[in-house]
Amino acid sequence: MNEHGEPEITPGPIVSAPTIPPSKPFSYWARRLLVCNPFYLVSAALLLFGMYRISVDRNLFAGEISQLVFNLASLEFYEILLVATAIFLAARRIWYDSTLLVGLENLFVFVPFILVSQVALISTRVVWVVCAVTAFVAIARFGSLKKYFAELNLPKGLLLIGSALLVINIGLLVTYRVVGERKMGWVPDSGRDFVINQFTWLAILPAAAALANFLPHARETGSFEPQRRWLPAGFFVLWIIATGAHLYCLNYVYNFAFRIGMFVPAVWVLCWTMYRRGPEFLAWQSRAPQQLLTIAALLLPLAAASASGTNIFFALTLMNAVIFGVMSFRGEDRHLATQLFFASLMLLICGFPMDWVGIRLAHFAPLLHRETYIIAGIGSYLMLYAVMSRDPKVGIFGSVLVMTLAAIAFPNHAATIHWAVQGGLVFLLLHSLRWMDSEHQGAGAVRILAAIVWMVHTVIWVRSDAAFWMPCISGGIVLVVYLIAQLLRGRWDLPILPAASILTVLSGPGNFLIGYLHSASLGLLAVIGSFLLFALGTAAALTKHRWHRTSA
Repeated sequence: MNEHGEPEITPGPIVSAPTIPPSKPFSYWARRLLVCNPFYLVSAALLLFGMYRISVDRNLFAGEISQLVFNLASLEFYEILLVATAIFLAARRIWYDSTLLVGLENLFVFVPFILVSQVALISTRVVWVVCAVTAFVAIARFGSLKKYFAELNLPKGLLLIGSALLVINIGLLVTYRVVGERKMGWVPDSGRDFVINQFTWLAILPAAAALANFLPHARETGSFEPQRRWLPAGFFVLWIIATGAHLYCLNYVYNFAFRIGMFVPAVWVLCWTMYRRGPEFLAWQSRAPQQLLTIAALLLPLAAASASGTNIFFALTLMNAVIFGVMSFRGEDRHLATQLFFASLMLLICGFPMDWVGIRLAHFAPLLHRETYIIAGIGSYLMLYAVMSRDPKVGIFGSVLVMTLAAIAFPNHAATIHWAVQGGLVFLLLHSLRWMDSEHQGAGAVRILAAIVWMVHTVIWVRSDAAFWMPCISGGIVLVVYLIAQLLRGRWDLPILPAASILTVLSGPGNFLIGYLHSASLGLLAVIGSFLLFALGTAAALTKHRWHRTSA
């Protein structure tokens, strides 16, 4: 209150308008671009483009050998210039640009093999000379980097792996040169030559990619760009890309069929290798990148799922299922691994190779169509998910799914509807063994209702056209599983399940007995009834002391 008796008014907080950062001028972005030094990248791209144009220009050089000599000499001189400039800039402590030049050198190191593949059919001598010269110059360049660029993270283990890849590239060039002399057919799809080509894509290239698992332990040797922990892994990726490009060029030159699915095994190997070594190479602080890699490994085989590449898809998916199965029992991502394991099983069923089905019985012909495999795969995944859940709602969904799959799998069977209903109810009752009734309101009522519906349907089924032994299958399954589950648990609750299963088992013989009694003579029935009543009277006499007490 002020001196005049008026209330004091406290001023509210002053809200300032949000400040909008000023827009960056063009000169700022120009400097940022120049700092990245795009001139080196454009220079390398122009060199590759120029060599391509020379190789297709028939006016500049008369023969392919002269084209090769010019392109190869230009490339080797350019690579020597890359290494020399990188060493010079490193001596002046210009780290980013020197590291960029080393990266370009690692990208170009196997390009000479791609060049020589164009003329390999003309001269065998050229092949051996180029291989020897290229290998010698490459070893000299990397030896110079190791000796004069001491700050570069170029461990000896990486150089050994690079030497192995160098041998692999030479071996690929020589192998295709030998195969090309005797190859039968323009684009073979069978025979020895076809097998050799498939072996290089599906075994040699993935094995080369798997060498990444033997890279030296990643370590940060300093804070400069050439000392980063991820550089050895980055160099290796460039080598693998160049090796894959070399193999693709060999396929093109020697007229072998190429499909994108041939690359998938090598990429799949790199994906799992990155999952294993990525936290070490890139110092990941969370599990999210590894989880994304597992999902990528699951989806990668889909790129090979075609009429001609289904076997590749099936093999990779089978290995995925094994890996995810092991991961579901160990590791930090057990829940995700379990879901991916189920998804792998689904993909296995969907992509089962049609040519592996040796027996084609007419009765099961619908099961051999690709559409049926896909439906069965999706249904299997959903079924596994339902089985692993303890939720009664998921159990009801699973029972409906069982009915649907049974109706789709056997559309022409006379008793499809009855078997589908029996299968769905049996699944729901067995699923109810895992329910926690205290956590789900109405779970017990659903179990009792399902048991009653099961018994009623069984009676209707046996009264229509079912053989007396058919209900014994469903009833026996529920009874056996119940006894095993309760024996393992050490308790004997849920009496509705054994009662319903016993009545279901007896429904078939009971229906048969009723039918027999309808046709039996009245005298025979009276005799049988007398014996049954005698047995009941004897049982009553023996147990009277338990249910009837007399006062003394």
